[in-house]
Amino acid sequence: MSVGVLGRLMWALLAAGVGAFWMCRARRPDAKLSASLSLVKALGFACLALSLFWAVVWFAIACLRLTYPFELEWIGGAMRDHVERFLHHQPFYVPPGGGWFPYEYPPLYPWVCAKLLRWFPLPAFVIMRGVSIVSTVGCAVLIALWTKRLTAGATQTAFWALLAGGLFLAAYRVTGAWYDLERLDMLFLFLSLLGIYALDKGWVGTVVASVAFVLAFFTKQQAVLFIMAAALALWYLRNWRSLYLLLGITGLGCVIPLLLLNQATHGWFWFYCFRVPLANGIHAFLALLFLYNDLALYAPLIVLIVLVWKQAGHQMPLSEKTLLFAMSTAGVLGSWLSRAHWGGDQNVLMTAYLFIGIMACTYAAYTVEAYPHLLPGLLSLTLAQFVAIAYNPFAQIPHRQNREAGQRYLREVQTLERGGEVLCLDHGGFTVPPHFQIMGLLDVLNTLHRVPLGLAQALKAKRYSAILTEGLPGAHDAFGRMLYAFYRPVQSQYYTASWVVTGFLTPSPRRPVYIWRPR
Repeated sequence: MSVGVLGRLMWALLAAGVGAFWMCRARRPDAKLSASLSLVKALGFACLALSLFWAVVWFAIACLRLTYPFELEWIGGAMRDHVERFLHHQPFYVPPGGGWFPYEYPPLYPWVCAKLLRWFPLPAFVIMRGVSIVSTVGCAVLIALWTKRLTAGATQTAFWALLAGGLFLAAYRVTGAWYDLERLDMLFLFLSLLGIYALDKGWVGTVVASVAFVLAFFTKQQAVLFIMAAALALWYLRNWRSLYLLLGITGLGCVIPLLLLNQATHGWFWFYCFRVPLANGIHAFLALLFLYNDLALYAPLIVLIVLVWKQAGHQMPLSEKTLLFAMSTAGVLGSWLSRAHWGGDQNVLMTAYLFIGIMACTYAAYTVEAYPHLLPGLLSLTLAQFVAIAYNPFAQIPHRQNREAGQRYLREVQTLERGGEVLCLDHGGFTVPPHFQIMGLLDVLNTLHRVPLGLAQALKAKRYSAILTEGLPGAHDAFGRMLYAFYRPVQSQYYTASWVVTGFLTPSPRRPVYIWRPR
């Protein structure tokens, strides 16, 4: 654990402890605690100011990174290859072999990006990031609108709704700096939130919500949790018409296309999107990490929720309370399961942090109605949460050395391609034709427990004139043994900077680029 992460956790826990102590004392009948009006106004202004500040900071970072010509995150280049497959009408879910094969994702995000690329002659990365940026703005708007509706029975609805949206945008870095990446997560989150927001608006809203959930499912499989949560909430409320509509539309909308896609791809759609993720299983250590590391960072808001949920719950309408609880449970559970899943990066924390923020702001708004003297404590805990997730904006922006590193790698690949086909294991988007990326290969290896036949044949035939890896693979794993049998590392290059600026920063001096040649 780095010093920075430890410092954040210590601050979050300390602030939560102090806030809990003050709130508990303030709720005692004999309490004589009081706060001046100027202090309350100052705390409220500070929270609103930080909401606006982090919203502007995120948008500025997103604009600065929009036209960056290389992948911002190390799987981004391979995601661009996914888009290119749709753009050129090439088969998508194909057997794993020596060429290209996909990640464990449904097809909606790359399909949407490919459609937009046909309409707008822009670089693929610009379109892909543009979809994420627009989706993120949509998420912030929906969070504010839903929180405002949830707090309709309180007087400070707009204030707490703005804080909920601000907390979401402020969590940009602690969720991996993912809001503007060439990845599918933000489109999935927008569609899920659209479904949640529309669900409680009569039968028309239920239809809109059902369609949104179906689209979210074909963006990321985790949408199943929100569909289940919506169904349970409607069942608990005895809203039978909406429940039947939801189950009918989402059932048919998910199952029929799934069967058609699976048939059209000879079963490979099911293999990549369901068999591969399930093969990774749940790891106890990672599940515990979520509890004592990831949730601990949001200790101020979690303490707020625990201290006031009874008071707020008594005042909230049953339908709003039920929907908020069901969706928050689904969001936190989704983050927990994904974090416990091998390969679950910080981006999977988005749903947990998002719903914790919405629940905290909603409960705070109702609590102030009955216990206005608790407002300073509620604002202090919210302010402490903003401090706990603060970050250095400049660390997320690519610099000249990052661009130079990407250009150097691209020149090396293009030089090697003059001698034949080149396989870049760690990065997509650099070779012609494109190939699988190492994470996709590891997922397949973990599922099949062997090297795919097509790849084994390609290595034995020495199909590639050169293979680029970052670091040396293990000599005892299945792929490593085969690679060492038919290729040998002949050259290594060291990079002082990486063109990747988000997530796993690679290559690095500790992970030099090795060039392998046939034996």
